[in-house]
Amino acid sequence: MVSALSSFFRVTLSKGKDWIRIQEEVEHVRSYLFIQKMRYQDILDFSIDVDEAILGGTILNLTLQPLVENALYHGIKNKRSGGTIWVRGNLKSPDLISFEVEDDGIGFTPERLAQVRAALADDTSRWSSTRAALALTTSTNVSACITARNMACRLRANI
Repeated sequence: MVSALSSFFRVTLSKGKDWIRIQEEVEHVRSYLFIQKMRYQDILDFSIDVDEAILGGTILNLTLQPLVENALYHGIKNKRSGGTIWVRGNLKSPDLISFEVEDDGIGFTPERLAQVRAALADDTSRWSSTRAALALTTSTNVSACITARNMACRLRANI
């Protein structure tokens, strides 16, 4: 537990770096899930499967952990009967790395799913504003672009 906490905080701080190696981000997620497994031992299982070929690449610090936390707190924890979180990463093409965070938690109600889809389709919604902001974001502000894209796209993905 002490080792997991140490690793978790070391990667979280990352000496102030915005970009870290994918291997460090995966280690951070593994430490986070190990700590949460100690806390929710009767309801949480997890699996991390990341292709070794991508571990040397770079990723924005703290990209995956918030998605995993969301899966735990809004999926598994509310299910109350236990569940699993899967984290996967692989190389889709020479210039495209894909990450997936999946859980078998409670999911959206059909009503909430309809609300989210409507908000994503509505040009006046805050999600459309996020998409518009992305179009205006320059390549010098990659961190903001990834964060905004993460928020809008992860709700659209696989729904």
